Amino acid sequence: VTAAADAETGELLARLVRGEAVRAGALGALEQLDLRNKGLGDGGVAALGQVLVRCRAVRVLLLQGNDIGRDGAATLNEALLICASLQGLGLSHNLIGDHGASVLAEALPRCAALEVCGLASIDIGDSGAAVLARALGACTNLRTVELGGNRIGHEGAEALAQMLSRCTALQKLGLDNNLVGDAGAAALARELPACPALQKLGLENNNVSDASKAALREAAEQCTTLTELKL
Repeated sequence: VTAAADAETGELLARLVRGEAVRAGALGALEQLDLRNKGLGDGGVAALGQVLVRCRAVRVLLLQGNDIGRDGAATLNEALLICASLQGLGLSHNLIGDHGASVLAEALPRCAALEVCGLASIDIGDSGAAVLARALGACTNLRTVELGGNRIGHEGAEALAQMLSRCTALQKLGLDNNLVGDAGAAALARELPACPALQKLGLENNNVSDASKAALREAAEQCTTLTELKL
């Protein structure tokens, strides 16, 4: 991204925050749009969405830390439905919740080029994790999924374990600081040997017993690509 493109993005952001209309051409041919920690809120995302639905060049969209809630998630859903070139999506540290996650999940399978998806600390539990797991399972190019800092319990972990066998290109799954527990850890352990590309699995701070950690380590030995298991 050039300095000129950065300046153009800054002007776009200023207009969005002021609630002004923005022409689709304001994005030009930008391939990366970095709007992290700008306080957009659902209103700013709504304005951005009006532009994104007419802009198909964006490959990386970073919206971490913007107080995006369920309404903002609905706006992004409409935009993502036509973002066929999107490779990286950053939505961590927002207020999306389970309902917002279910809305986003409608669009994610259409993002065929998606490789990196950041969904850490977005206030989701088992139901949100389950719908996202089903949606992300259709993203065959997916390489990294970050879901740390949520409220994902054993049911969500079981759904994510099933996703592992479908995402054959997945290299990293972050599930640290959740509520996975022993049942969720057991589900993940069952799927680890069938993961052809997984290199990193993060499960720190998940109420997992020593016995379950031992089972995970044993399963990890059968996953020949795994180089980093954090418990």
